[in-house]
Amino acid sequence: METICRSVLRVHSAYVKEEYLNALLSVKDLSAAFDGALVFVGDEGVMTHDVFSPARIAAFAKKAKPLLEGLKARGLKTGWNLLSTIGHHAEAPDRAMDGMDFMRWADNTLNRGALCPVSGKTLAYVAEVYGILSEYAPDMIFSDDDLSYGAHCWCAHCLAGFKAFSGLDFIDAKGLSAMLVSPKTEVRERARKAWLDYYRVRIDRIFSTIVSVCAKNAPDAAMGFMTCVLGSDGMGAKKWSETLGKNGTAYIRAGGGVYTDNAVNNALKKAHSLGRQTALARGKAVSLAEVENFPYQAIRKSAKFTVFEAMCYVAAGCNGAAYNLLPYSGTKEEYEPFIRMIAAARPFLEEIDDTFANGVYGVGWGLERAFAEDVSSLQWHSELDFDDELFSVGFPPAYTAENACVTLLNGRYAAARSDEELGELLRGAVFMDADALDVLNARGFAADTGFRTVKDVTHNAVERDLPHPWNEKGGFLRDARLEFSLNRHPEFESAGRVAVIEATNQKAELVTEMQTYTGETLGGASGRFENPRGGRVFVGGYAPFTWCYSLPRKTQLINAFQWLSKGALTGYVSSYHKAAFFARKTKEGKNGGVLCNCSLDDAENVRVALHTKGKTLSFSCFDGKTVLRRTLETKEEGGGYRTAVLPRISSLSAGIIIEE
Repeated sequence: METICRSVLRVHSAYVKEEYLNALLSVKDLSAAFDGALVFVGDEGVMTHDVFSPARIAAFAKKAKPLLEGLKARGLKTGWNLLSTIGHHAEAPDRAMDGMDFMRWADNTLNRGALCPVSGKTLAYVAEVYGILSEYAPDMIFSDDDLSYGAHCWCAHCLAGFKAFSGLDFIDAKGLSAMLVSPKTEVRERARKAWLDYYRVRIDRIFSTIVSVCAKNAPDAAMGFMTCVLGSDGMGAKKWSETLGKNGTAYIRAGGGVYTDNAVNNALKKAHSLGRQTALARGKAVSLAEVENFPYQAIRKSAKFTVFEAMCYVAAGCNGAAYNLLPYSGTKEEYEPFIRMIAAARPFLEEIDDTFANGVYGVGWGLERAFAEDVSSLQWHSELDFDDELFSVGFPPAYTAENACVTLLNGRYAAARSDEELGELLRGAVFMDADALDVLNARGFAADTGFRTVKDVTHNAVERDLPHPWNEKGGFLRDARLEFSLNRHPEFESAGRVAVIEATNQKAELVTEMQTYTGETLGGASGRFENPRGGRVFVGGYAPFTWCYSLPRKTQLINAFQWLSKGALTGYVSSYHKAAFFARKTKEGKNGGVLCNCSLDDAENVRVALHTKGKTLSFSCFDGKTVLRRTLETKEEGGGYRTAVLPRISSLSAGIIIEE
């Protein structure tokens, strides 16, 4: 069985310089930190995202041969990372590429840095370039994110092909644009779905070309690509990974930008993106999380935060990480501390991957359809918009509908679903906002929601807990300070639309109400309802997905998710801590998970509830240098749960919990 790489160093093209190469190879912990290395194909200077001529690539590959050989001599599998297969944008156009068919935007503007994905010239170019790279006996060949989101070409080739592919009737780019942003939902969504399908076919054709040419010179080379944000139900990436894995191992490099450690929550937000990418795209492919420090000024991000990112990403379902952190300067002093820290953390990262099977279980947005995003913009498929604050206070996320025991539903995602899909959702557990409530009621599901909106509120309103079994005590006020978020105050998250709700069924219960700052009651704010289908819904009219960081709100949400899921949550953080919990199953089928301490404080006395009959849990964590292990006693909590108090987990570190 082939040994896969789970800790890969991405090496700048500048490291073909002898002094850079020698310094890198002299790092003591290099082999302990990494099992693979990918060399960026470019020049000795600053890398750009333009397409390069075959002659230029051939010259670089020859120059980079000692770099590949030196890294291989240190025990690393080696290969290429071609930053631009068809290109991104024009930073420093290679004039040797004149005469190619370049990409055009919707307004017919030429993008001189990217190639039309369907042109015969482009496919011939791709075959020639990958043929050159495959001659160097690489263990791996990776393409990059220009093949995941950059191929939105509007040239005559693509428009003619799309018209034949889709059967849509339009005259030119202007006509297609009107369809893609049509105020008529059925017109807009039909055009967008067809555009995505066409996109998938265009890119798969390029990957098929790559696989065919590389099979001739490097039949054993693993193939990889970057999935990026996957803003459109996977963008066909699972099929692409299958195409790339036709002759052997395929990798996906799940990515997205976190370039500094200025905001800790960015690592968690990216973890959810990478978790979705991995769940949607992986198939049988190996998933490596992108960890990078672009544009490579080392102390913009600490070594500790770098490995914390990797822990979050592997906890979310990736198999390992690909690190892009070497500075342009080539100065060992800048990057050696990072390599040392990665070497220390690597055993723990691999323990996470070795322990758990694929899949993350909990509360999720389910099927996320980007064709419902930005209805008036042609950039609608860039990335998905969703709130993830619930997952930073210990509720477990899920990245597929199959793994979600509770579905989060906003108006956009409700509108993107068919009546059949909505009916099926309402047989399960749904946690929704006011926009989703309005969509469902308008679509004929009022009998299944139990509530309706009465009026919108834009200011002078707080949420007040009613006396209810879910609430610690009546009277707690939750203040999203609507006036600040309305004015886009930088320190205030948007509360979204706020609406007073009222029950439409006598079995529907209000959990909270809305009142003014001076105590005048405005009406209902949130409530629960068990519908005739046997499903359970929670409707939140006041910032349901955000402003979750108070203890009374955390307690209320624990009760809400327990009730909604009928006790099906695998586990969650039951204490008051800023921590993420990724609920997983081991390869033997045991319940467990990974807890990531997202706070700048060490996590003391974290209490985790896990669905288990076991009286003990096994626990391991990374303390910055080594992996510590303990066996923990559990206490019965009812509902099939037992809780354990965890040992201290350092700031920006993680722990593994498994039932025994």
